[in-house]
Amino acid sequence: MRAVFVATMVLALPGAAAAQIDIGWGPTVRLTPFLAISPGFSQFAEATIVTNNVAVGVRDMETRFNSGFGMGLNAEFRFWDALTVVGTGMWSSRGDAYFRDVRDGTTYEMDGTNFWVVKAALALQLREIDDLRLSNGYGSVFIGPAILTDDPKSEPTTPVAARKSSRHTALNMGAEGEIPFWNDRVAFMGAVEDYIIFWGDDATARVSGALEQVYPGSRVLVASKYSHMWNFRFGIALRF
Repeated sequence: MRAVFVATMVLALPGAAAAQIDIGWGPTVRLTPFLAISPGFSQFAEATIVTNNVAVGVRDMETRFNSGFGMGLNAEFRFWDALTVVGTGMWSSRGDAYFRDVRDGTTYEMDGTNFWVVKAALALQLREIDDLRLSNGYGSVFIGPAILTDDPKSEPTTPVAARKSSRHTALNMGAEGEIPFWNDRVAFMGAVEDYIIFWGDDATARVSGALEQVYPGSRVLVASKYSHMWNFRFGIALRF
């Protein structure tokens, strides 16, 4: 009888151990309203001044966007094991800033702007213990495309060209984590992410509009480089 008992325990131990380390991937759906803080960042461009169809000068320009505050909604759906699809909508407001000639330091004031961002991403979740699926912390890394609309603020003296909104593509990547409250269905969420913005041809209307006022009768052609816009999100995740 004792031998049978020992044999049973030996056979049962692997199963018990496996049960203790059984892996789960957390709730299927998460909805997270959030607030966002975004530090200031720069957009670098080369401006060519054209008079009578002849290039008369080239300027290296830096547009400096001020820091911003925003809000939005993040939605996640876990469709298979650790893989999750993510959709985000965000609005961010930035105050007045400036752009300047990098070579001689000449600075021009610039009105603020509103950024509207929509993204879709694929996230890879970190593992959770199955027995604590709704009461354990959770984290993920994500990457995906985004569309950013730059909607400039304006004043009566703002050049007409600089008032137009423009739309640009971006690549978003980052990491996110959450810690549940006493109610397992609600958690505090924090995330850090980078938007690599690929500016379109109409992204530099502020620069061209201002320089065309400085050089009447001239056209200003501007070629812009990509920018990094960092974003820090904090919110309350509703877990289903």
